[in-house]
This record gives sequence, structure tokens and C-alpha cells, in this order.
Amino acid sequence: LTGPGQAQPRRETIVATWNAGTMSTRKRWEVLLPYLKAKKIDTVCLQELRIRDYDLETIRSLLKLEGWNAVFSDCDRDKTDKANIGGVAILSRKPLTRFKMGFEQYYPGRVVAAEVYRPNEQPLLLISVHQNIAHDIQGHVRNEEMTLEIATSVAEAGIDALIMGDWNSHPERGPAAYLIGSGHWDFCDEEKEMEIPTHKIERQGVELAGTHIDYGVHHGLVIAGRFQDKPPTALQERGHEIVGYYFEEGTPPKQRVKVADRKVVDEPVSEHQWIQKWIPIQQKFHQALDGWELDRAWMLWSDAIEDLLSAGKTQRKEGHNDRIIKRRSEGLRVVMKPMHYK
Repeated sequence: LTGPGQAQPRRETIVATWNAGTMSTRKRWEVLLPYLKAKKIDTVCLQELRIRDYDLETIRSLLKLEGWNAVFSDCDRDKTDKANIGGVAILSRKPLTRFKMGFEQYYPGRVVAAEVYRPNEQPLLLISVHQNIAHDIQGHVRNEEMTLEIATSVAEAGIDALIMGDWNSHPERGPAAYLIGSGHWDFCDEEKEMEIPTHKIERQGVELAGTHIDYGVHHGLVIAGRFQDKPPTALQERGHEIVGYYFEEGTPPKQRVKVADRKVVDEPVSEHQWIQKWIPIQQKFHQALDGWELDRAWMLWSDAIEDLLSAGKTQRKEGHNDRIIKRRSEGLRVVMKPMHYK
């Protein structure tokens, strides 16, 4: 069994973030989605959606009709427990799967994560965040705690990660600064020594640095470029601009070992043995098919068969280093522990 072995061409993909202020009506979505398509934005993180429970299914149906996959956070509620406030989401034209981090319920409407499919690579762990405006020390501590929870989840996942959203703080201050200062996370805008376009925002007479509170922090990625753009005129009342980053994706397929070069097991394969091989790759296999990445789907299936038919197993280095995250008294610090392969 051998795969076609054709490398997928490298292409640029765009991941963006935008604090929408509200996306509670179908009309606003009908303005936003054509804009994203025109700008060739593949994936976008959204904040402050304020979607009512009874409108969510209607919006999901519209997104599906327009070819978008989506994951939504649970929304926070006002004191009357009637109106939804906040709420974040991730939209993508690529297959994606919600990634449960286990702490989202403590920060309703503030964070959601998903694994976004990438051709011939491990999925990208994408997190959409909306940090609170910290008016006091308790607010700062809560933002830091949420950031630590996110960093811990990324460490346990062991794959490339990107945190995008409205941080409500400058990258040189606040929770993002702790991650960047650890040396294991990078501010997306510094990757190519890019200059951040200046755009002053005034709200109720107070000048806000809007360009410095909406940004991305990544682990393990290579940034090819950055863009910043005003949303469509009908959606500009909040003042936030759309910030995005260009990434290159699509890598040559890994070298594979042919069955002819491996010792074949002279025993029948049981159904139980096949299930054990199939379950770990089942989701990736169907994601590859959904994305028309037939070469990757074939390789996943073929590798599983070859492992069953051969006496030896090919060890592959999957993911990055195993990371241990610790909270210390001086703040957040990320400690990396390498995983040694034989």
C-alpha cells in the first residue's frame, strides 16, 4: 500500500480577529460574511456577539448555508438572566472541531477554542478570547488566571496554538505580556518587525488604543504578514478594526515506509486490532475528506493498514515539546520540558 505522495502546494491562509460589539441580527451577518469572502479571510475569531439563545440556531443555519463552520461559547447573561451579553466564536471555511479546555464555564462568554484543520499538518489550536477591562486588582488577577488556564491547555495539547481576540490591554502589559515574556510565546506583530498602523479610537471622550488591544499571540507558528482594515460601514459603530495575520500552510507529505520494506505479520488481523488503529485517526480522516485533502486521507488510512500488516511500527514525532506550566508568585511563567524521542 502506498499513497499518491503528491505534496500539497503551499498557500497563504488568513486568520483574523474582530470585536463586533454585537452580531445579534441576521442582517449584520449578511453584511459581514460577504466582506470576509471578499478579503479572503479563511478563519476569524469574533468577540462580543450578544446573540440571544433563540437566534443562535438561525445564525448557525445561515453560516452553514454560506459554507462556514463555527463554534460558539456560552454567553454571559445580565442581572435579569434574560439578555445575553458578551459571547465569542470561531468561524472557518476549514473543518474545525471544538476543543474543550475544561474551564470555560468559569469565564462565560469570554473564551472558546477549536482545532482548525491544516493540510498535511497537525491541526491548529485556535483560541478566541475577550479579556475583561480590568478596573481593579481583582480584574487583573482574573484575566491572568484565564490566560494561565489557556496556556496550560495549550501545553497539554502539544500542538501549534494561536490566541486571538480583544485583550483590552497593550501587549507589553497585562496577561499577554506574561506569555510573551516567558520566551515561549510570541507577539504576532513582532514576527516580521511589522509596524502597527495607528488608529485612535475615542469612546465617551476617552481615547483608546484600539490597534493595541486586538491582536494575536502564538506558539510554534511562522507569521508571513499582517493586515488591519475597517469593517463594512454598517458595522463600524464600535470602533474596533479587523486585525489579521497571514500564515503559510501545506507541507510536503512525510516519508513513508512501504510494506515491501517491512516485515509482514503472518497472522490474520482481528476486528479489535483494526478498531484500535482506526479510532485515533477517524476524525482526522474525515476532516481530510471534508477538506478534499485526498492525499492526506489516503496516507492516514494506508499508514494504519501498514502498521497492522507489519511486525514493526514506525515511530513518528507528533507535535511539539511536552510543556509544564507553573504559576509562580512573581506572575505567569511558562516552563518548557523537552520530550526525548528514541
